[in-house]
Amino acid sequence: MRRTFRYLLPLIALLWPVEVGGHDLLLSTVEILGDASGASVSVRTSLSHLARAEQSRNRALTAVEIDMAVRRRLRLQAGGAVIAPGESTVRVDAATDLVSWRAAVPAAAVGLVVTESLFPEEPAARCLVRSATADVWLGALPTVPQLEQPGPLATFGRFVRMGAGHILEGPDHIAFVAGLLLLGGSLGSLLLTVTAFTLAHSLTLALAAMGMWTPSPRVIEPLIALSIVVIAFENLGRRGGVRRRPYYAFGFGLVHGFGIAGPLRELGLAHTVSALGLSLLPFNVGVELAQGAIVLALFPALLWLARSRPAVALRVTAAGSFAIAILGSFWMVDRLIPTGLAPSVFAQSAPSPDAVAARVDASFRPFAPLVSTRHDARFFYVESEGMPEHSMMVGITAWQQQVPLPQPYRGENAWRFPLFPQPAAAPLSAKEHFFRGAIAIAANGVPIFNPIKNDGVTDTFLAGELDEFGGHGGRADDYHYHLAPLHLQKLLGASTPVAYALDGYAIYGLTEPDGSAATKLDVFNGHSAKDSVYHYHATKAYPYLNGGFHGEVVELEGQVDPQPRAEPVRPSGEPLRGAAITGFEKLPGNSYTLTYTIRGETRKIHYTIQADGRYAFDYIDGSGNTQSETYTRSARGRGRGGPGRGPGRGPGRGRGGAPEAPQP
Repeated sequence: MRRTFRYLLPLIALLWPVEVGGHDLLLSTVEILGDASGASVSVRTSLSHLARAEQSRNRALTAVEIDMAVRRRLRLQAGGAVIAPGESTVRVDAATDLVSWRAAVPAAAVGLVVTESLFPEEPAARCLVRSATADVWLGALPTVPQLEQPGPLATFGRFVRMGAGHILEGPDHIAFVAGLLLLGGSLGSLLLTVTAFTLAHSLTLALAAMGMWTPSPRVIEPLIALSIVVIAFENLGRRGGVRRRPYYAFGFGLVHGFGIAGPLRELGLAHTVSALGLSLLPFNVGVELAQGAIVLALFPALLWLARSRPAVALRVTAAGSFAIAILGSFWMVDRLIPTGLAPSVFAQSAPSPDAVAARVDASFRPFAPLVSTRHDARFFYVESEGMPEHSMMVGITAWQQQVPLPQPYRGENAWRFPLFPQPAAAPLSAKEHFFRGAIAIAANGVPIFNPIKNDGVTDTFLAGELDEFGGHGGRADDYHYHLAPLHLQKLLGASTPVAYALDGYAIYGLTEPDGSAATKLDVFNGHSAKDSVYHYHATKAYPYLNGGFHGEVVELEGQVDPQPRAEPVRPSGEPLRGAAITGFEKLPGNSYTLTYTIRGETRKIHYTIQADGRYAFDYIDGSGNTQSETYTRSARGRGRGGPGRGPGRGPGRGRGGAPEAPQP
């Protein structure tokens, strides 16, 4: 027995998969319907595959989450322009593991193309794009499909490769075929066993693909795993020897055929008799070729071992059967537990980008015209000058001589965040990341930075660097918050987000939208509420707002990228120890006055934005002495790229060559 187990662990390690999700063929179909007057797009894909891709294996996806996922993954173009789908309908059937998504498209069907597979991150995933003029296959690499019909031979070969890949990439298939071979036997008995499995496999593959009989995958998938366990124990017990093997092969071949045919049928690959011949037959040929390859690889070695070293052959058979039994049991339990599947069949309309943008805009609309918004198929854009209507800077006791100036957060330099946020595979904490630039945008168009300043240690609130509204002027004279802008709730109320994080998730106040207490917040100050939609909350203690990003963002040089840039007019100042800001006033004619005290003396900085674009500053000491300077805004730092895209450096170091305020 000890010698037997010597072979057991290596065999388990060889067959143990990272994840076995049943007979998911990694196939999706996108069908373009319509004419010159308009079009609609229909998407079919595997629910479990989508759940795994969205990192939602341990809970059911809602219709809204499914809709958001499909919209993010579906890349439509017409004439080189990106096309955003309109209102959509989601239908989920957990029994068949199928998601059906359909949406109207504001473009003619002719010339509408899909430029990327739905799952570009998975090399094995394939997407069939069907239209009135062509069937085009997309793999993992982005490709603009050509409108030409592939020949029958090319289609036949593609399905042969797909069928072979399905077997060779599935550890459960390999384990089953290996289990059939472990007992050995003559070449004639082996051929009989393989033939029985092939006939049964082909029969149910055809029946299910044509829709004549389709058992639920929730029954078939655990039965396939059970067949592996039964074969393993049959080997260990040696009851009936190889004589029973053809019967087992035929019986379980029927089950395996159902497992493969379901996805082919549900994805619409066998909707006519001709399509059945062009998909089912070559797919089955590929399956059998792959099984034959496994037999040719294992049988000669097992035959040689049985004839030359029978004692070792017995131990290999026992160890291999133990390993197969353990793996089959694991797969059976794994498939009996629902993961990422919706509980039943449901159909639900899902919001379009216009509908989502309208909901998001409810936070920003009350602050028009100081704040303006727009959106495209993927992003929501916020334009402003970053200057709130409330007083600024008052109460700051740790000051670096910066003042608030309007910033050009407009056009290509606008703030942006995704309309359909996606949970990150590896969320990033603001305790170790994002010490530069903004992490959120407030409803009044003011950016919000990490509460920890760029030294990675100092809490700006506790250090006395913030005014009574949680903001201050940055090194580029750009005003921004470091705390959640709870004061905006006086206008917005508790039911509307006061800000949006740059990963696209909303930031609410101290309570839930319905006024109830916000409980069970994660390390990022967020959670999924009753509607299963994730959002952040403000808190009175650190992290004060989103303590990082639950959703996907790109980090570049310590900040979220892309990000608008502030345009400085003066050099960044140095800390003025002992200073305390006591007043700030906005005056007619684009003028401002900041008042501060230092060592018992009251000083002022009066500045005006002139019509010619220059900035006139008067530094006034306690005796009324004035030092005047005029600055011109540096052109350096404008955003570039697509709408709202900056070069990846947020408001930062100023330039301009100005003197410091007069010293006593």
